[in-house]
Amino acid sequence: MNTRSDPYRDGLWSIIQTHNISGRDWTVRRMTGGFTIWEPTDVRNYPGIYGTDVLFQLIPNLPDHWPRFSVSVLAITEESDRIDDIVDYWVKVQDEQNRIGWVFGGHLFVDSRGGHKYRILGWMIPSFFQSGF
Repeated sequence: MNTRSDPYRDGLWSIIQTHNISGRDWTVRRMTGGFTIWEPTDVRNYPGIYGTDVLFQLIPNLPDHWPRFSVSVLAITEESDRIDDIVDYWVKVQDEQNRIGWVFGGHLFVDSRGGHKYRILGWMIPSFFQSGF
C-alpha cells in the first residue's frame, strides 16, 4: 500500500480530543482536506448546537469571497448529528484568516475531487477492495 492511500498516514484518524458538551460525548479525530462553503455558515467553539457558542460566521456572498468560501479541515467528530433532517459530522475548520472553529458538515461541499465527501477509513475499505488494489 502506498503512503497516499494509507488512511493512518501522519496520524490521520487518530483520536486527538474528547468533549462532553451538554451531556453529549464527542470523539474528535485528526483529519485533513479542504471544503467549500456556498451559504452563510456559523462557526462554533465546539461541535454541536447545544451548549456551544457561535464564534464567527463565514459569509461567502461578500465581494472578496463570492460565490464561495474555502476552508481547511483539521479534525472531524466520530459521532454524527442531525440538523434540518441532514445527518453529517461536525468538522473543525480553519479559514483563510486562520480562524478556527466547528462547522456542521451538512454545510460543506467537495469542490473538484471525486469520491467520498470524507476520507474515513470505514468508507475507504470497500472502495479499496472494489478497485482490486
